[in-house]
Amino acid sequence: MKSYLKKSLAIAIAALMSAGTLASCGDSGESSQGGQTTETSSGASQSDSGNSELATLKILTPESDNTYIFLKDREKYPVWQEFESLLADKGVAVDMEIIATDQYQVVLQTRMASANDLPDFANLTHLDDTTALNLANQGTLIPINEILEKGDGTAKNFLEQEVPFVIGVCTASDGNMYWLPNVTQRTTYGGELGSTCMVIMIRQDWLDKVGMEAPTTAEEFVTVMKAFRDQDVNGSGVADEILAFDPSNFANGIAQWFGLGSDLTTINLTTQEVVSPWYQDGVKEYFTYLNRLVNEGILDPSLIGATTSDLQDQKMAENKVGATYSYAMQAWLEPSVNADTEVYYQPIAALQAVDGIEPAIAVEPSELVSGRWGATKACTNLEAAAALLDVVYCDNAETLYNWGIEGDTYEVVDGEKQYLPNIDNAHWEECSQTGNIIGSWLLGTTFPRIRFAAMETEIESCGGGKAEFQKEIIDHEPRYPLGNASYFAQPTLEQLERKAAIQTDLTTYSKELATQLILGQKSIDDWDTYMAELKELGLDEMLEIDQDLYTRFLEAQK
Repeated sequence: MKSYLKKSLAIAIAALMSAGTLASCGDSGESSQGGQTTETSSGASQSDSGNSELATLKILTPESDNTYIFLKDREKYPVWQEFESLLADKGVAVDMEIIATDQYQVVLQTRMASANDLPDFANLTHLDDTTALNLANQGTLIPINEILEKGDGTAKNFLEQEVPFVIGVCTASDGNMYWLPNVTQRTTYGGELGSTCMVIMIRQDWLDKVGMEAPTTAEEFVTVMKAFRDQDVNGSGVADEILAFDPSNFANGIAQWFGLGSDLTTINLTTQEVVSPWYQDGVKEYFTYLNRLVNEGILDPSLIGATTSDLQDQKMAENKVGATYSYAMQAWLEPSVNADTEVYYQPIAALQAVDGIEPAIAVEPSELVSGRWGATKACTNLEAAAALLDVVYCDNAETLYNWGIEGDTYEVVDGEKQYLPNIDNAHWEECSQTGNIIGSWLLGTTFPRIRFAAMETEIESCGGGKAEFQKEIIDHEPRYPLGNASYFAQPTLEQLERKAAIQTDLTTYSKELATQLILGQKSIDDWDTYMAELKELGLDEMLEIDQDLYTRFLEAQK
């Protein structure tokens, strides 16, 4: 993948059981919504542990997004049966209303807007921020934290002790959590938070060809890139070896050499401050440097502000790209190059650019959240709802969701779980036929998911210079995240509306100004005028709002 959130957030812990009919919090049975076919599950009345009655919770969910494995066929999968048993042990069952994926957004929005025929729980990911906050303010969505207090402490303790950042992200200004993330991921290295980063990648095979080492300063980078062109390392007969990336935004690797943040407003994770690169030391030197790269033919100006990657991909295929911006451990760039020799892109980062300014790196957040999943006012049996959450976040469910069933999908070797052969996404069709699947393949769209990822695994699979680089850079400070979403508490409606009002014009001006400065169409000499324009468009106000959201995020975890 080439997006900032490249990792699949597809493994997690969740629980679903076959449905019951007694002590229900919501209606059950077959239904249709707006002419769209749905499927419900009901009928469970007794658990294996001897419970005579099961409290049934109605769940509104899209169909599984797996190509071969579907919720409607869940009864044939052992992982489903195990999940069902876990819930039954808690006295709970579920009645699932499964909506076709392409119809789910309309059904969800219609049902929530009318506040009729509501489920107990639903995947709320398709609701926009304003709609979700309004539903919370109207009481259509009820506080998850109040449900957690009714449980046995399993889910509450898990959230507080294992993933407190979830509480920070989901806490609204009134102190309540009205949803949980549909996807949660926590990445570590050596037991501490750690994640991959995006940096400048340089052609190591070209460095070898010109007899030079990887640059360690911004000035050395210019020297190396000029050598690529002067010595015609791609053998094209013309000086067409280039740096290919889009520096119209600050997440580009080179901006970080100058100590700059990675977005229009960004969090300095070292100082815990929200800053803007436009106001940081080093920003003038940064634009002067990029303008120099353009003037010397190193930076391809046609790629600045490009709306698609097609042109860059073309340059890559034509063997013209001596350096570009990508993930440190990427493996997709090399195969895209049409060259007669072996191609290798080596990551470089934290190059010294300005005396007295510490170079930074842009990191993928080690704690990620995505989507929403919550309870509606139809859920009146809070004890049953809490029991469901306590199962969702229990160790047994985590194993089923991430690994499946021992002997069917994984084995334990030297105390460590390992997938059995052919238990991977390349064998979904085969696994769907044998029934040997892991829970996330079936339940990935239905309940909150959690994934603990060890960077050691990715680093080991990467190997070579990229792996060594990642290990060396993983603790580098200062650092800025590639995206702020995993670090902000829920905004108020007023903050949301104000950000929406100023975001587009501010972002557009920022990109246009950056492009014009890089191309030399505007002069650094008029800097004060540009800063006045940014202030007028609301940059200071955006910083103030984002700092409040980040501060509340940190405080909610205490």
